[in-house]
Amino acid sequence: GANANWADHSTFTGGAAYYDFYHIEGELNPALPAGNSLYANSAVPYRKPGNTTFNINFLSNLSSPLYALAPQYRLLDLYTHYEWGRFDPLRIGGTAEFVRNVGFNAQEITNRIGLAAQALPTDNTGATGLQRPRVIGFLAEFQIGASSIVRRGDWNAFIGYRRLERDSVVAELTSADYRLGGTDQTAEYVGFSYGLARNTALIVHYIAAKSLDLAPQYNIDTWLVDVQASF
Repeated sequence: GANANWADHSTFTGGAAYYDFYHIEGELNPALPAGNSLYANSAVPYRKPGNTTFNINFLSNLSSPLYALAPQYRLLDLYTHYEWGRFDPLRIGGTAEFVRNVGFNAQEITNRIGLAAQALPTDNTGATGLQRPRVIGFLAEFQIGASSIVRRGDWNAFIGYRRLERDSVVAELTSADYRLGGTDQTAEYVGFSYGLARNTALIVHYIAAKSLDLAPQYNIDTWLVDVQASF
């Protein structure tokens, strides 16, 4: 990452990161012996909507399905934030972030999950996660007001758009603020922060989130009212 500052108090932050989630993808239990649970520990402990999953018991115990992540997750993430400080302490800024799961490989998944690929769920186009990879996410946000809320009367407002395709990131690690968590979603959001006292802020945040490829569509609108204090 890198930071830059200008004489008019404008600032720029940029960064890049690579995340390699090691061995979180599922493994198919062999057909014999019947009912075996050789790779049961590769199943996800809990499931959030979005990621392509498959039944690791497809060959060994079809009557007791157990689901695991189909893709590998190796994420390339790029981030930028700029604040124009000409009218400091009133600042105008923008944030952009892009992520891509460069570890998604349809042939590798097919080789690993074998016949279980036949039972993968389909999206609203009739395609499975292997037939129609969806591996990109991005965020764009505009802000105006104080850079941070540190005094009574400080304020800022923000508006943004967020998109996470189904296999762009690990669904279980996403924020529950957006459609109760998961991927396969877009969200428009707007919010306002106000300083109630020193280092204490009231934040009101509205999020309208909807599914991208799920059939039928699944939408949740959320209001969040937070009081945050730092010490």
